[in-house]
Amino acid sequence: LRRAAADLGVDLRELGLAHVDRIRAFAASAAAGDRLSLPGGLRVTQSYSTFEVQSARRSIPPPGLGPTVRALPLGESITLPGGWEIAAERRQRRPGDPITDKWSAVIRPDNGQALGVRGRLAGDTFQPLGMGGHTKSLQDLFTDARIPREMRDGWPIVLSGAEIAWIPGVRLDERVRILSDTRDVVEVRATPPDAIRTAIG
Repeated sequence: LRRAAADLGVDLRELGLAHVDRIRAFAASAAAGDRLSLPGGLRVTQSYSTFEVQSARRSIPPPGLGPTVRALPLGESITLPGGWEIAAERRQRRPGDPITDKWSAVIRPDNGQALGVRGRLAGDTFQPLGMGGHTKSLQDLFTDARIPREMRDGWPIVLSGAEIAWIPGVRLDERVRILSDTRDVVEVRATPPDAIRTAIG
């Protein structure tokens, strides 16, 4: 606590063992998204498996991506607000496909539909791979995947045409999965910021 406070420019004389005990009690009982305020403008936020110590005086919310679709040309990569990088390339199917790495996906080219990336929208739905075509809301999917609330507006949604194809780190859509006779595929790779990898592994 004292190291985090010092890094955030808080006067250490404002903190004592009683505040450490408060954090321990908070971490033992808090739900994801709960917050605890401490002297010096410090704020502790509980995530699913960790908690973050921030300065309320200096805290800047992660940038949201919004509804604007950014084109994702094949053979190129794009950098998004917040530090995400997304790349896509068309190639022939390989024996190891589909890839199981959570930050990469192999999808079936959909009649020449262009790829794009945007932020989440209210009412977004998705057909998660392995659920037999059943639809799930994006909000429920983020909750099940334990994506912290404060990161969701900045989380990239990869589109094929107008449909959601892949949510990096979460799940592929059933409608773009490769089939037994698929020869050409599109591999999409996401490189998240370090804070994302730390938060969800």
